Amino acid sequence: MVNLYDLIQNIHKRPAMYSGRPSIANLRTFLAGYCFARRELGIPQTPQEQAFSKFQPWIEQKFSLADHQTWEQIILGFFQDEHSALEQFFQLFAEFTQIDSDSEQEISLTGTSLVLIFMTHDTNLLSNKLFRKDQIWFTEKNKYGATDLYSLVEYKINDDDFSELDYIKGRYGAIPFIGDLTQIIGDNNE
Repeated sequence: MVNLYDLIQNIHKRPAMYSGRPSIANLRTFLAGYCFARRELGIPQTPQEQAFSKFQPWIEQKFSLADHQTWEQIILGFFQDEHSALEQFFQLFAEFTQIDSDSEQEISLTGTSLVLIFMTHDTNLLSNKLFRKDQIWFTEKNKYGATDLYSLVEYKINDDDFSELDYIKGRYGAIPFIGDLTQIIGDNNE
């Protein structure tokens, strides 16, 4: 049986034979179906399939992105069309397979598998010097008592315009009702 890396090389030679119209989206769908079918048949993952699971974090690191897009969406976003993106995939795949074991260990430690999530009530941390907008999330209880979670990205503000004071004023929501805030932050009409 052909291994995953040989299969990808065969697809590179004749993409339409494997995925219909040659496109990076069709390639990803084909590979996902291939892996799914193997799991459904109870075939254990090969070392190559395990290594290929690191392709997503490697692509995110290579393009300096971690915005929850699949590898094919990231590649397609940097190239003009499906055909160019497909060709670029094969070049990136060749580069990925050439990584030495030291680099592979580094990727597994620095990839998106490491995430730190913390909650704080310290508004001093709301600073564009410490965090990007996409790294700041708020929670707020709705009228039914359920908690809504939303990102600062949802607000149409520049990357360097968010501040602790705007949060305290309630500009982003997610502030508990603590009474008249003008006693704390002053009245803007003065």
